[in-house]
Amino acid sequence: MTVASAFAGDAVRNGSFNYMAAAAESSLIRNGKVLTRRDADGSDGGWIGVDLEKHTVPVADGRALQDDARPTLARNGFELLTRPVDVPGPDFFDNDRVLRHYYPACAEVIRAATGARTVKAFDHNIRSAA
Repeated sequence: MTVASAFAGDAVRNGSFNYMAAAAESSLIRNGKVLTRRDADGSDGGWIGVDLEKHTVPVADGRALQDDARPTLARNGFELLTRPVDVPGPDFFDNDRVLRHYYPACAEVIRAATGARTVKAFDHNIRSAA
């Protein structure tokens, strides 16, 4: 069973997403032509060389998938896990708390799920209307 065939009717909605335009220059390696500037808090401060196009694509809640339809790390490159993180009331606007408490908790979830010896969490982005 494919992931797409596992969803029926109302489970799928169309979503609007921005993707880089096909004509935009590739920047898999740092070339100084496509980048996001960050302000002192790590928030987006401006883009250079970014040419976005809106695309409408079907979206479904993968958490509703059952059994063989559920994505796996080996088959899909990602896996959906439900794991409580032992960080009481994480405040994502408190960078120090995120780095010292939330990152290690997330790393432990990945370590337990994959059996990896070393896991490093890094580079979170805070998205806020404020």
